[in-house]
Amino acid sequence: MKFNVIFLSFGVFLANNSEINAQNTNFNSFLKILGKVESGNNPKAYNKSEDAKGIYQIRKLYFLDAQKFNNQLNKYTHDDCFNIEVSKLVVISYLNKYCKNGSMEQLARCHNSGPNYKNKYHLTNNYWKRFLKYSLDLHI
Repeated sequence: MKFNVIFLSFGVFLANNSEINAQNTNFNSFLKILGKVESGNNPKAYNKSEDAKGIYQIRKLYFLDAQKFNNQLNKYTHDDCFNIEVSKLVVISYLNKYCKNGSMEQLARCHNSGPNYKNKYHLTNNYWKRFLKYSLDLHI
């Protein structure tokens, strides 16, 4: 029953917010879970096989895509994703472009699989289950 309640609350998580930003308490909860899922909250994490960097395991194409939508990112490189604040800005920019009014589930799936995540939900099912597990562990 607890699982269903959390799932339902995540479904309406950001529905009324027009823009994702670091001041949004719900989005900060999302980032806490995302950091745990992606890297165990390790800002120095590096996945060589995917060239994924930092706490949110940002791949180069994800970074470059986010950079197109936020001029503030032009002063950074993919290597700067080891900095938590830069990584946060990258995730915010990317999700504002592709999933602005998304639920926590949609944000997680989009982060994991890209803007076409809706066409490949089955590929992100295990990721979403892990995301929910960490939300329970963190009591979010």
